[in-house]
Amino acid sequence: PVRAIPNMLYSGILAGVGGFLSFNYAIKVLGPTRASAYFNFNPVLAAAAGVLLLDEPLTIGLVIGGALTLGGVIVVRNNTLIRPSAEKQPQPGTPAPVRSDSRHETLRDSTAR
Repeated sequence: PVRAIPNMLYSGILAGVGGFLSFNYAIKVLGPTRASAYFNFNPVLAAAAGVLLLDEPLTIGLVIGGALTLGGVIVVRNNTLIRPSAEKQPQPGTPAPVRSDSRHETLRDSTAR
């Protein structure tokens, strides 16, 4: 009915804004590759909510799809090719290494004369 349209718009806007903010926060914290892997949980959570809250039937397709999604996230999470190693990441609170650049040394030597 027409009177339900404001409720649907409110729900859609709330979900859209909440999803947008949480996904951008995940990109900031996890990085784009890992955040997009977790973004694939959206249909799994929607299907689980449908089964639990709306008494929808739990089908074999839902179970297989959820398992494949979970497996994909685990593969991305444990993939060392897309996650930098611990040695390459600076520890919090440590200063960045100072790089000796020959151009600056040459410039400094030439201006000192």
